Amino acid sequence: MYSGEFMKITKILYNNKTKNYTVCFDNEESITLLEDTIIKKNISKDKTIYHKELTDILFEDQKNKSFEVAVKYLKKLRTSEEMENYLEEKGFSKDIIKDTLKRLCTLNYINDREYALSYCRDKVNLNKYGPKKIAFLLKSKGIDDDIINSSMENLDWDKIIDNLKKDGMSKLKKLEQDDKKWEKTVRYLLNKGYSYDLIKKHL
Repeated sequence: MYSGEFMKITKILYNNKTKNYTVCFDNEESITLLEDTIIKKNISKDKTIYHKELTDILFEDQKNKSFEVAVKYLKKLRTSEEMENYLEEKGFSKDIIKDTLKRLCTLNYINDREYALSYCRDKVNLNKYGPKKIAFLLKSKGIDDDIINSSMENLDWDKIIDNLKKDGMSKLKKLEQDDKKWEKTVRYLLNKGYSYDLIKKHL
Protein backbone atom coordinates (compact mmCIF):
# COMPACT_ATOMS: atom_id res chain seq x y z
CA MET A 1 0.00 0.00 0.00
CA TYR A 2 1.12 3.57 -0.74
CA SER A 3 3.80 2.79 -3.33
CA GLY A 4 6.35 5.47 -4.22
CA GLU A 5 8.21 8.05 -2.12
CA PHE A 6 5.38 10.53 -1.83
CA MET A 7 1.77 11.17 -2.75
CA LYS A 8 -0.20 14.26 -3.58
CA ILE A 9 -3.57 15.01 -2.01
CA THR A 10 -6.15 15.39 -4.78
CA LYS A 11 -9.26 15.99 -2.69
CA ILE A 12 -10.62 15.95 0.85
CA LEU A 13 -14.19 14.78 1.38
CA TYR A 14 -16.25 15.30 4.54
CA ASN A 15 -18.59 12.52 5.65
CA ASN A 16 -21.52 14.14 7.44
CA LYS A 17 -22.61 10.79 8.90
CA THR A 18 -19.30 9.77 10.51
CA LYS A 19 -18.00 13.35 10.97
CA ASN A 20 -14.68 12.20 9.47
CA TYR A 21 -12.68 13.27 6.43
CA THR A 22 -11.58 11.06 3.54
CA VAL A 23 -8.24 12.18 2.13
CA CYS A 24 -7.69 11.03 -1.46
CA PHE A 25 -4.26 10.76 -3.13
CA ASP A 26 -3.11 10.84 -6.73
CA ASN A 27 -2.31 7.09 -6.62
CA GLU A 28 -6.01 6.40 -5.99
CA GLU A 29 -5.38 5.43 -2.36
CA SER A 30 -7.25 7.14 0.49
CA ILE A 31 -7.26 7.42 4.29
CA THR A 32 -9.91 8.52 6.78
CA LEU A 33 -8.95 11.12 9.38
CA LEU A 34 -10.59 13.01 12.23
CA GLU A 35 -10.93 16.78 12.01
CA ASP A 36 -8.40 17.28 14.83
CA THR A 37 -5.80 15.39 12.80
CA ILE A 38 -6.59 17.40 9.67
CA ILE A 39 -6.04 20.64 11.57
CA LYS A 40 -2.97 19.63 13.58
CA LYS A 41 -1.16 18.09 10.62
CA ASN A 42 -2.21 20.89 8.26
CA ILE A 43 -3.77 18.51 5.73
CA SER A 44 -4.95 20.34 2.60
CA LYS A 45 -5.64 19.75 -1.08
CA ASP A 46 -2.57 19.61 -3.36
CA LYS A 47 -0.24 19.03 -0.43
CA THR A 48 2.52 16.46 -0.98
CA ILE A 49 2.77 13.79 1.71
CA TYR A 50 5.94 11.74 2.15
CA HIS A 51 5.74 8.22 3.55
CA LYS A 52 7.36 9.02 6.90
CA GLU A 53 4.99 11.95 7.25
CA LEU A 54 2.05 9.66 6.45
CA THR A 55 3.08 7.31 9.27
CA ASP A 56 3.13 10.26 11.68
CA ILE A 57 -0.29 11.41 10.45
CA LEU A 58 -1.84 7.98 10.95
CA PHE A 59 -0.29 7.68 14.43
CA GLU A 60 -1.63 11.11 15.36
CA ASP A 61 -5.07 10.12 14.11
CA GLN A 62 -5.02 6.95 16.22
CA LYS A 63 -4.22 9.08 19.28
CA ASN A 64 -7.13 11.38 18.49
CA LYS A 65 -9.49 8.47 17.88
CA SER A 66 -8.46 6.83 21.14
CA PHE A 67 -9.05 10.07 23.03
CA GLU A 68 -12.46 10.50 21.39
CA VAL A 69 -13.48 6.95 22.34
CA ALA A 70 -12.19 7.50 25.89
CA VAL A 71 -14.16 10.72 26.41
CA LYS A 72 -17.37 8.98 25.31
CA TYR A 73 -16.66 6.24 27.87
CA LEU A 74 -16.41 8.87 30.61
CA LYS A 75 -20.18 9.26 31.00
CA LYS A 76 -19.44 8.26 34.58
CA LEU A 77 -16.22 8.30 36.61
CA ARG A 78 -13.64 5.70 35.58
CA THR A 79 -10.34 4.52 37.00
CA SER A 80 -7.13 4.46 34.98
CA GLU A 81 -7.25 0.67 34.83
CA GLU A 82 -10.88 0.59 33.70
CA MET A 83 -10.04 3.02 30.90
CA GLU A 84 -6.91 1.09 29.91
CA ASN A 85 -8.85 -2.19 29.70
CA TYR A 86 -11.63 -0.54 27.70
CA LEU A 87 -9.23 0.94 25.13
CA GLU A 88 -7.46 -2.42 24.83
CA GLU A 89 -10.82 -4.03 24.05
CA LYS A 90 -11.32 -1.39 21.35
CA GLY A 91 -8.08 -2.51 19.70
CA PHE A 92 -5.77 0.44 20.41
CA SER A 93 -2.03 -0.22 20.83
CA LYS A 94 -0.21 0.15 24.15
CA ASP A 95 1.59 3.31 22.96
CA ILE A 96 -1.69 4.92 21.94
CA ILE A 97 -3.36 3.95 25.23
CA LYS A 98 -0.43 5.30 27.24
CA ASP A 99 -0.67 8.62 25.40
CA THR A 100 -4.45 8.76 25.90
CA LEU A 101 -4.25 8.05 29.64
CA LYS A 102 -1.58 10.72 30.06
CA ARG A 103 -3.78 13.21 28.23
CA LEU A 104 -6.86 12.30 30.28
CA CYS A 105 -4.94 12.62 33.55
CA THR A 106 -3.43 15.97 32.52
CA LEU A 107 -6.92 17.30 31.82
CA ASN A 108 -8.12 15.76 35.10
CA TYR A 109 -10.70 13.70 33.21
CA ILE A 110 -9.29 10.71 35.08
CA ASN A 111 -8.10 11.05 38.67
CA ASP A 112 -7.85 7.84 40.67
CA ARG A 113 -7.49 9.70 43.97
CA GLU A 114 -10.67 11.72 43.45
CA TYR A 115 -12.41 8.61 42.12
CA ALA A 116 -11.54 6.67 45.28
CA LEU A 117 -12.81 9.42 47.59
CA SER A 118 -16.08 9.72 45.65
CA TYR A 119 -16.47 5.94 45.52
CA CYS A 120 -15.97 5.68 49.30
CA ARG A 121 -18.61 8.32 49.98
CA ASP A 122 -21.14 6.57 47.74
CA LYS A 123 -20.53 3.12 49.18
CA VAL A 124 -20.84 4.39 52.76
CA ASN A 125 -23.88 6.61 52.18
CA LEU A 126 -25.80 4.60 49.57
CA ASN A 127 -24.75 0.96 49.97
CA LYS A 128 -23.90 1.07 53.69
CA TYR A 129 -20.74 -0.95 53.03
CA GLY A 130 -18.01 -1.35 55.62
CA PRO A 131 -14.35 -0.32 55.12
CA LYS A 132 -13.02 -3.78 54.24
CA LYS A 133 -15.47 -4.31 51.39
CA ILE A 134 -14.89 -0.80 50.04
CA ALA A 135 -11.12 -1.34 50.06
CA PHE A 136 -11.55 -4.70 48.29
CA LEU A 137 -13.75 -3.16 45.59
CA LEU A 138 -11.28 -0.30 45.00
CA LYS A 139 -8.46 -2.84 44.65
CA SER A 140 -10.51 -4.76 42.08
CA LYS A 141 -10.78 -1.56 40.04
CA GLY A 142 -7.00 -1.20 39.90
CA ILE A 143 -6.61 1.58 42.46
CA ASP A 144 -3.10 1.74 43.98
CA ASP A 145 -2.67 0.67 47.60
CA ASP A 146 -1.44 4.09 48.73
CA ILE A 147 -4.57 5.74 47.33
CA ILE A 148 -6.78 3.10 48.97
CA ASN A 149 -5.05 3.60 52.33
CA SER A 150 -5.42 7.37 52.06
CA SER A 151 -9.10 6.99 51.17
CA MET A 152 -9.67 4.72 54.17
CA GLU A 153 -8.22 7.41 56.43
CA ASN A 154 -10.73 9.91 55.03
CA LEU A 155 -13.81 7.76 55.56
CA ASP A 156 -16.69 9.20 57.57
CA TRP A 157 -16.28 6.85 60.54
CA ASP A 158 -19.21 8.33 62.45
CA LYS A 159 -21.44 7.45 59.50
CA ILE A 160 -19.90 3.98 59.20
CA ILE A 161 -20.52 3.19 62.87
CA ASP A 162 -24.05 4.58 62.62
CA ASN A 163 -24.70 2.37 59.57
CA LEU A 164 -23.32 -0.66 61.38
CA LYS A 165 -25.54 -0.09 64.40
CA LYS A 166 -28.72 0.52 62.39
CA ASP A 167 -28.07 -2.33 59.96
CA GLY A 168 -27.12 -4.69 62.76
CA MET A 169 -30.13 -3.87 64.96
CA SER A 170 -32.46 -4.19 61.98
CA LYS A 171 -31.04 -7.63 61.19
CA LEU A 172 -31.29 -8.75 64.81
CA LYS A 173 -34.93 -7.65 64.92
CA LYS A 174 -35.74 -9.65 61.78
CA LEU A 175 -34.09 -12.70 63.35
CA GLU A 176 -35.71 -12.14 66.74
CA GLN A 177 -37.05 -15.71 66.98
CA ASP A 178 -33.85 -17.31 65.67
CA ASP A 179 -31.56 -18.94 68.25
CA LYS A 180 -28.55 -18.05 66.10
CA LYS A 181 -29.56 -14.46 65.47
CA TRP A 182 -26.28 -13.05 66.80
CA GLU A 183 -24.07 -15.34 64.72
CA LYS A 184 -26.13 -14.70 61.60
CA THR A 185 -26.10 -10.95 62.15
CA VAL A 186 -22.33 -10.93 62.63
CA ARG A 187 -21.88 -12.96 59.44
CA TYR A 188 -24.16 -10.54 57.60
CA LEU A 189 -22.16 -7.53 58.77
CA LEU A 190 -18.85 -9.23 57.98
CA ASN A 191 -20.08 -9.77 54.42
CA LYS A 192 -20.89 -6.07 54.20
CA GLY A 193 -17.28 -5.24 54.99
CA TYR A 194 -17.23 -4.52 58.71
CA SER A 195 -14.43 -6.03 60.80
CA TYR A 196 -15.27 -8.36 63.67
CA ASP A 197 -13.67 -5.97 66.16
CA LEU A 198 -15.81 -3.10 64.91
CA ILE A 199 -18.96 -5.22 65.08
CA LYS A 200 -18.17 -6.45 68.59
CA LYS A 201 -17.44 -2.93 69.81
CA HIS A 202 -20.50 -1.14 68.42
CA LEU A 203 -23.30 -3.71 68.16
